[in-house]
Formats: sequence, structure tokens, C-alpha cells
Amino acid sequence: MPTVRPSVVLLVAAALLTGCAGGEDAAAHPTGSPSAPTRTAVPSPPTGGVDVDREHLDVADVNACALLTETERRYLGLADQPRPKPLVGDPAGMECRFVSADGDSLGFYSIAVWPSRNGASFGDELGPEQRYGLVVAGYPATGYHAGEDSPEVCAIGVSVGRNQAIAVARFATGPLLTAERTCDEAHGAAERAVHALLDPARQDELRGERPGDLTVSLGDRPADLDLTDVDSCALVDEGTRESLRITNAHHAVVRAGSRCDQPGSWSNLEVHYTLLAVRRNAAALAEHADPEDVQRLSLSGYPAVWVAGDTTQGCVLAVEVDDGQALVVEHEVYLDEDSLLVPPCEAAALMATSALRTLAADQGLPLPDGPRG
Repeated sequence: MPTVRPSVVLLVAAALLTGCAGGEDAAAHPTGSPSAPTRTAVPSPPTGGVDVDREHLDVADVNACALLTETERRYLGLADQPRPKPLVGDPAGMECRFVSADGDSLGFYSIAVWPSRNGASFGDELGPEQRYGLVVAGYPATGYHAGEDSPEVCAIGVSVGRNQAIAVARFATGPLLTAERTCDEAHGAAERAVHALLDPARQDELRGERPGDLTVSLGDRPADLDLTDVDSCALVDEGTRESLRITNAHHAVVRAGSRCDQPGSWSNLEVHYTLLAVRRNAAALAEHADPEDVQRLSLSGYPAVWVAGDTTQGCVLAVEVDDGQALVVEHEVYLDEDSLLVPPCEAAALMATSALRTLAADQGLPLPDGPRG
């Protein structure tokens, strides 16, 4: 199954640490790394808190592209025009990429502000050997690195408030790179970003108007559906569950929404569905996927996109139901794929369509039609 992470390339680092990084163009860059990271033996906190003696910072509505001044960008050798990006996992946040180049390496920095996460949460899927605790401008942080065998990626998540985080990643290629250098550069950029948030004189600049292209849409919708406080396990009707051979359902409240895990089986075939009703930019789901694996479609009049690899063992489908809100179905198949009754993406579409009908009925809207390719 293809690895499709609904996060943004940033921590994201998690995805890129496993070898999924892509290249970027470059601009002239002088060498230089500010301060070396202060690593500690104490891991970053598993929850959203920060030390009680530190000011709790709010990153909601912060323009990530404004966190580095023009002088700082020149020092780091960054291109004049930062590139704003929407966050797939949190439409209230944003990411900004800064292209860089110097004599022995090419790459970019990525800085994201997350109003719904803490710095230790970005690498939950990574093993402890790839994580280390550190302090950034007095705030607890967690670093994620690929190790000396793959020094091109290092990322740092900084907890600056209760479920408020800044995520900084450094991606680079070059024959003289080391893991220590890459992490030093990520740490230096993170220090600058946090100091910007602490500077009273820069608040108007940081919280001014954001770039206008962060609301990414797949197309027109017949009506807007609100996913606030929705129980995702209550969205799929019994007939659809039976047709997809779902045997159980487990609900959980997750960051930015609701998650329902639904295992099932067909003969000797194990299947698993995850249905999420979340604040997420559906259009950004396929941003880093191979274009050949991506298909646009309409489900009951709602624009959608699915991503599948070159096997029949998995699919991720996202349906845009409102600006920054999406139904997401992740479908995985195990064991004998020849026993499939319904291809994974088609099965995911059936589940999403059932959820759309339930949402429309609950919110007093006309029941939508079935899926269309």
C-alpha cells in the first residue's frame, strides 16, 4: 500500500524521514549555522503543555512566512519569496517553505504553525531511536532525524503553548552533509521562529493578513456539511457495513475531529477501514503523491480525491464537505488480495457516500446521489 500521510511535508518530516522527500529549486546561499542544539536526555512532554515558567504562546492566525525577517533569510541564504502552503492536518495553521542553496548543498526549510498540536506529537509513528529531546528558546521540543546514513532531513517540533506548536524542518542534499549539520540548521531556524513570537514589536507583522491562497478547494459543493462534534462511527449505515464485511467499530476523538476504526474480513482476507471526520484540506491530500496514483471524482455531488498505489492493497479517499473540513476514508487490505470483492478505492467510496447521506439527513439537507467517477 502506498504511504499517504495527511500531514503536510512538515513533520511530514515523519514521511520524509522514511525516504519520501522531493527536490526543490534553489537560490544562492552563504554557509553558516547559528547555534548548535542543546540536546537533553529528557524526552519532550507527551502532552500539549509547556514549562510553567514560560509564556504560553498562541500560534493561531500567525503568518508562518513572516517568522523569519529579511535579514535572517539573507543570513540563511534563502530565496526572496517564501512559498506559503496550506496544512492538510489543520486549516487553522499554515506552512511556509524557504528555498536555499550554498556551495555544497541544495534544499529548503519548512516552517509550520500548528494551533492544535504539541511538539512531541509529530513523530509518534517514529521509533524512539529517531527522536531526541532538546530546548528551543527555552521551550521544550522534540527533534526527529534520519541518522548519519541519511542526513538530508531533520525536523524539530516545539511546544510553545497548550496544543500550540511550531514545526521546523530542514531538507537538503549534498556530498558534505552530516546529520549534525542538518539538525543544527533546523535548530537555528526554530530558535529564530520562536524568538519572533516572543517579540512584542513583531506581533502586528506576524498576525497581519495571511497569503490569500491557503484555502484550497477541490470544486463546487451542493451544500456545506458541518463536521463539528460528529461521531464518525455513526455515519455509515448498517447495509453498507454488511456489504463491506465490517465486523466491528471503535470510536476515538482525535486532533481536529473524530476517528472510527472498522476492521472486517472476507474469507481469508482481512480488511480495515478508518473513517475520519476532521478539519482538513481535502485538496492537499495528494500534494506529495505520484500524480499517476491520484484520481479526482465526485461523490454525491461533493468533490473528492483518492490516492492509490500500484497495488490493490490500499486507498486513501478525501471528500471535501466544507472549507477546511473533510471526510477521509483510509482502506487497507491484508493477506490474499485476489479474494477482493470490491477494489479498495471503490469500497472507500461506498463508505464515504454512506457517510455523506447520513450527514445530509442529520443536517436537514436533500439526500445526495451516489458516487460518480
